[in-house]
Amino acid sequence: FPLLVNFKSAFAEHFRRLLDWMRRRRHIRKVRIYDMNTRIVLSFTIALYILSAAIFFIVERNNTLAGMPLSDQIVQSIFNAFSPRSSGFVSVNPARFMPVTIIVVMIMMWIGGASQSTAGGIKVNTFAVILLELKAVITGNNRVVVYNRTLAHDSIRRAFAVVTISILSYAVVSLLLIAFEPTLSTKALLFEAASALFTVGSSLGITDRLGLDAKLLLCLAMFVGRVGLLSLLTGMVRHTGKAPLRCPEDNVIIN
Repeated sequence: FPLLVNFKSAFAEHFRRLLDWMRRRRHIRKVRIYDMNTRIVLSFTIALYILSAAIFFIVERNNTLAGMPLSDQIVQSIFNAFSPRSSGFVSVNPARFMPVTIIVVMIMMWIGGASQSTAGGIKVNTFAVILLELKAVITGNNRVVVYNRTLAHDSIRRAFAVVTISILSYAVVSLLLIAFEPTLSTKALLFEAASALFTVGSSLGITDRLGLDAKLLLCLAMFVGRVGLLSLLTGMVRHTGKAPLRCPEDNVIIN
């Protein structure tokens, strides 16, 4: 939704510039049309779509897409690259996916859509911030600069918190689900846990074979994934505010 608001402002600015050009004004006011959030979301979203669609096409061309015309294979690859990050719809049977495809689909589930959208996952904004911070660490920069803007430290802290919580939550849900259903396929249970926690809705076909305890766990995972565990924790835990004193800094060995 923030992108739609930005697009509305961008359309108004483009229309104003067109009027200025038609009136042959020499001095056209230049403003920043697209903000940093919009640019990050669009660039990383396009990159993820192209990469996931290409992997799906290459891996599944002789598997689930075998026998289809080339045009249908391309369309199926694009659709199944979109779906895991938003709706969870499937046009081919996920149970027949190659292991590489299942891993890619689970990663796309984990990333999800853009922040303040109806999609699940950690959000592409968070994923982008993590990669940009990683690039800054590798290159030795103490600030994250993107599109001539310095990324706020609070955004980086929240991104790392969201990623950490998502990994811990997925580990807990997966372990409990495997403990509840030891006779079912571990691969299918891991896929089921990711689909529920990141609010996708896809399955490898074992949902109806789960017991009551496993189904209740998935319901809880879907609720947590929809609301967001970070939002739940910040709403339930009392905020201490800023510390009255600033303690001396020290380092922890990270290697």
